[in-house]
Amino acid sequence: FSLHPAASIFPAMSDAEYVEFKADMASSGQQEAITLWRNLLVDGRHRLRACEELGRDPIVAELPEDSDPVAFVVSKNLHRWHMSE
Repeated sequence: FSLHPAASIFPAMSDAEYVEFKADMASSGQQEAITLWRNLLVDGRHRLRACEELGRDPIVAELPEDSDPVAFVVSKNLHRWHMSE
């Protein structure tokens, strides 16, 4: 999938964080869907990468056409990433 610009609002995981994340996905599976909007990836770039590297079919959900992908990404990730303003 191509990335929507909103997918890059929050920084990528560090290499060490990704290694741990991928190991968790290998043992626990994909816990959350990868989210698309108009066939563009808006949330789940690390999940998609891990699924691809693990040879697994990703679980994917599509936002409604009239959704605001930027608002979705901010709402979904702001508190999860424990970031300050």
